[in-house]
Amino acid sequence: MTEPDAPPDDGPIVRATAFKPTQDAVDERRWIERHRNQLFWGGVALVLLWFIWFIFTAKSVRIVTDPNSAELDIDGGFNMELGGVHILREGNYALSAVADGYFDLDVPLTVGAERNQEYRFELTRLPGLVSFTSVPDAAAVVIDTTRLGQTPLIDVEIPAGPHQLLIEHPRYQPFAQPLDVEGRGTRQAVSATLQPNWANYSLSTIPPGATVYVDDEVRGTTPDTFEVLAGRRELRVKLAGYKTWTKRLEVVAEQDVALDAVTLEEADGLVLVSTRPRAAGVMVDGTYRGESPLELNLKPGHRYQIRLFKPGYQAATRSLDVESNAEHSLTVDLKPLTGTLIVQVDPVDAELLIDGRSKGRGSQTVLISAMPHTIEVRKPGYAGYSGRITPQPGMTQELKIRLLTVAAARLAALTPTIRSYAGQELVLLEPGPFTMGASRRQPGRRANEILH
Repeated sequence: MTEPDAPPDDGPIVRATAFKPTQDAVDERRWIERHRNQLFWGGVALVLLWFIWFIFTAKSVRIVTDPNSAELDIDGGFNMELGGVHILREGNYALSAVADGYFDLDVPLTVGAERNQEYRFELTRLPGLVSFTSVPDAAAVVIDTTRLGQTPLIDVEIPAGPHQLLIEHPRYQPFAQPLDVEGRGTRQAVSATLQPNWANYSLSTIPPGATVYVDDEVRGTTPDTFEVLAGRRELRVKLAGYKTWTKRLEVVAEQDVALDAVTLEEADGLVLVSTRPRAAGVMVDGTYRGESPLELNLKPGHRYQIRLFKPGYQAATRSLDVESNAEHSLTVDLKPLTGTLIVQVDPVDAELLIDGRSKGRGSQTVLISAMPHTIEVRKPGYAGYSGRITPQPGMTQELKIRLLTVAAARLAALTPTIRSYAGQELVLLEPGPFTMGASRRQPGRRANEILH
């Protein structure tokens, strides 16, 4: 190392001198040393006064937690704890509570004006870890209407507390029970053995080989034993050429049933009945079955007498043999029943109408069906005629119709006698000449009394 350059010989030299405090600093230090005890006890007195003030103005606050082992921390001001009671002044604070197996609790705490106060807080348990298994597998697990999935389920987080557990499978009886989840991360296991929700049904048919349906689902061929789920079910048995056999079942789980052998009936034959004209009555062996056109299901192996009838037409009867599972067609033309009607009209040029259809003017001889008809006669200036008539089959009937003028018809419609309010009977007189007065030869009259 090189020595520092020496100051020039001609410059001023600065030399260090010992520190000497000022007289004021010396006096202050001496005053503190003389009054050290007074200052110490004064500070103690101030702290004691503040503490007394705090004690007299603070409130006793008891904080109860569930669980009671939770560690508490109060932020927001000075506080003391004496025997489980917190000494706090009135105001707002932030309370934190921590316990193993519980969610941390952070809530505001408001200390009121009451001298003694108590606050209770409950910490929420952490979820429990629950595993579910069942026999058989693939059963649905439902907790309080919430579907969790299908078994097996491992370590499913479920909130602590009571719940309702349901384990269900389409072919087994539901498994239901209360479930109390401990929480706090505790592991629990639930195992369920499901009971069958069906019964075994045995069925045979005559003849065999029929297909068995349960609620439209094929379950086998007779003779056979098959499973039927519990509840109300519909059992159907089908075999070509035979009627379908149906039975309602009230199935109880695990209660097996052997049904009596079923003798199948041959299928009905289908008969299509039609007539010309339509809407004819149809009777089968004396039993009314409806109006044509009509579809009839008739048992095979029997000859049926089918009678067809309609007002105004001649009844027809047909014999028919019906074969099983076959379709038959029966078409019949009904012959109309007619009668002769002679209609004489006055005036001779009046128009004749039958059932609303014009038959010409003047008197007519017509051949019409033996059923009710409406006869009308009309001419301008005359009151029209309308009536009903039913011709008799094979017979001749005569109908004379004389139309009245409008005035004559109005007069004819009048009542011939009426009674006045005074009780007198008044007689209707038609217009015409008449004689008044008396002959001179009539006793009691004057001679040559004027005749009018």
